[in-house]
Amino acid sequence: MTVLTLHDFELEIDVGDGIRYPVAVLRSPAGAARAVMDFPFSREMLAAELAAIEQVLLGGASPGDGEQVQRFGAALFDALIQGD
Repeated sequence: MTVLTLHDFELEIDVGDGIRYPVAVLRSPAGAARAVMDFPFSREMLAAELAAIEQVLLGGASPGDGEQVQRFGAALFDALIQGD
């Protein structure tokens, strides 16, 4: 049996230029850190992703489309949580 332990942390994402965003971990069990996140989507890609997610949330998509929502979230997570 795997036991998952969750820890709280406080994250700040500052105003960026649409591509790069300063981020900071203000409080966490591992300490503080600062970095710059590269946003993983172009404007066109983001518009397409959000339109597809809207379809899923409104129930107009097929059951397997929930995976698209997970991939979108994973891409954001991977862009944000990296390195230190």
